Amino acid sequence: MAQTSPQPSPETPILLATINVSYTHAALGLRWLWANLGELRERAGLREFQLGQSATQIAEALLAERPRLIGLGVL
Repeated sequence: MAQTSPQPSPETPILLATINVSYTHAALGLRWLWANLGELRERAGLREFQLGQSATQIAEALLAERPRLIGLGVL
């Protein structure tokens, strides 16, 4: 199940996402990017997924929000 934080407006043009390993932890890099988006911060959302989720499930969850830009953090 995807974790959502912070809550975006109904239309989220920017999504910052990551795939975490099996244990739950905060993706600090994405939060740092979000915190430094300036005036775009209100138009951005964070999405975190788990490594065990299928790529199709992750892609569908991201694309369902119809973002204009997806930033994907990869370790």
